Amino acid sequence: MSRIYEALEFAGHAPVEDSVAETEFNLTLPKQNESFEEKLLGLYTRIDSMIENRGGRIISFAGLGDEESSATYVMEMARVGATKLGRRVLVLATCQSGCAKKLFEAGLNRGWENLTYSARSINDIVYRINEPPIAISQLNATKDTLPNLLTSPRVLNTLRLMRKRYDWIFVDTPGIGKGSDASLLSTVADGTVVVVNAGGVRWQVLRHAVAQITAQQGNVLGVALNNRRYEIPDFVYRKL
Repeated sequence: MSRIYEALEFAGHAPVEDSVAETEFNLTLPKQNESFEEKLLGLYTRIDSMIENRGGRIISFAGLGDEESSATYVMEMARVGATKLGRRVLVLATCQSGCAKKLFEAGLNRGWENLTYSARSINDIVYRINEPPIAISQLNATKDTLPNLLTSPRVLNTLRLMRKRYDWIFVDTPGIGKGSDASLLSTVADGTVVVVNAGGVRWQVLRHAVAQITAQQGNVLGVALNNRRYEIPDFVYRKL
């Protein structure tokens, strides 16, 4: 491949289908209940209305108080998007996130640190799993490399390619209190959803977490309450 072609490819002028091809990998993730799927479909609609339609959207999820909660939202948003809405979905996990732990257990622990202008190198870091039928990749292999990756022209150009290849890109980060991943990713994402266990975090802590993201010019789309306990039956809330 010539250097001229490589430069055009990473500028977004070459056909994206020729530059990104996932490696098949045998991995199946457990499915959540149907009531949760309904809520996620509603979340899709809300996010869709808040972000301009400009190609593939990058949405990051950041947990507060429970780092595994954001991983659940990311994987189930990916599942619902692929199976219920027929969208092309990529899950992007940062090192030490809940999704990254699942990838590591399955043997998928390559990061983007060695990304080059070779199209083959992109294919080596993007996998397609069986259930749900989505693509998945780990952004950074070690926690110290993320800041440099997010300022690398090669990585940013690759993200532009990913926007053309996928309708939705969901990013999972470690808990907000575990590091700066959520704030850093907010600079390249179209929006961030903060996942909080209902009743498990004081509002002052939540406000500080949101301020951390907005200080980096991040766009906080809202807060998703996890493990919410209803004092009256759920069907009554639907009628209110």
